[in-house]
Amino acid sequence: MNKRIENLKSLFDQFQIDHLIIEDTTDVFYLTGMKFSRARLVVSRSEELLFLDGRYIDSAKEKFPCEKLSDKKLKEYLEKTGGKLGFNSLKINFHDYEKLAKVVGKVVTLTPLENPVKDLRMVKDEAEIDLLRKSAKLNYQTFEYIQSELKEGITEKELAMLIEIYFRKNGAEKIAFDPIVCFSENGAFPHHHPSERKLKVGDSILFDMGCVLNDYHSDMTRVIFFKETNKEIEKLLNLTKQAQKMAVDSVKPGITVGSLDKMVCEFFESHGMADLIKHRLGHGIGLEIHEPPSLSFEGQDKDTILKPHMVFTVEPGLYQVGLGGVRYEDTICVTQNGVENFYPS
Repeated sequence: MNKRIENLKSLFDQFQIDHLIIEDTTDVFYLTGMKFSRARLVVSRSEELLFLDGRYIDSAKEKFPCEKLSDKKLKEYLEKTGGKLGFNSLKINFHDYEKLAKVVGKVVTLTPLENPVKDLRMVKDEAEIDLLRKSAKLNYQTFEYIQSELKEGITEKELAMLIEIYFRKNGAEKIAFDPIVCFSENGAFPHHHPSERKLKVGDSILFDMGCVLNDYHSDMTRVIFFKETNKEIEKLLNLTKQAQKMAVDSVKPGITVGSLDKMVCEFFESHGMADLIKHRLGHGIGLEIHEPPSLSFEGQDKDTILKPHMVFTVEPGLYQVGLGGVRYEDTICVTQNGVENFYPS
């Protein structure tokens, strides 16, 4: 029995549907354990069926009920029982909706749902948490390695390349995102692209990095100094570390994600740093680098209540154009009484 699919079916009464069609390949992988570049998974109350093209059927049919991917086969499957067919309204655009309605609109009632697999994927199981730990371990190992490569004159681009090479040499399938490497003034831009800027004594260095290991992502940011400390940037860094620790220490089941972000914003505002805040506090992480919940007091997830086994980043930052920027990011897992941090403090 596939526990994840059974958990999804348990939501059908809440969704008021009889079937759910899933075409997002990450959701399909989460539910079936199989990767496809194109697939259509239909989960019904009493059964489930994968619609695949010829590239995948032979390898998948021994693991999961399969049928040829075609509009005719989909219609035949649904007209056996009729009812309401849910679909992810955040993933199907209007053009694809019209095509779906033309095929099955006479045999089922189409019911839009906002990210119906979201709540399941937000709460990780033990296997997922273990894979996230391992991905984070490789990420931190890479951070320790890259510090040994620091030398005067090396460029941001060269360090970013070395990070990617080390990840791949040590088992990662790929980088989770293009590594962010910023020297001093370039740190003022949260998503700076590594440049030909050369490292100098007294520079701050911001590393934001992550890999994909066994399909699960990692993400961490640290700021260090090269040989000499920049006192102005150090002041921002110390304040950011205080804010981050305050947020992490406050995490527990039952509080909302928005309250964490609001707490950090108010802390920075109390120190006259409101204008230096440029982004939300963090984001969920798992099969994708950015997953719900979004840790923002203004976003759509602001009222999401924390539960054990939710995994997300906590990454406050301060950015001052002309000087530089800092961010301090860990990935944490909510426990019954607090948190597990996947990274050393």
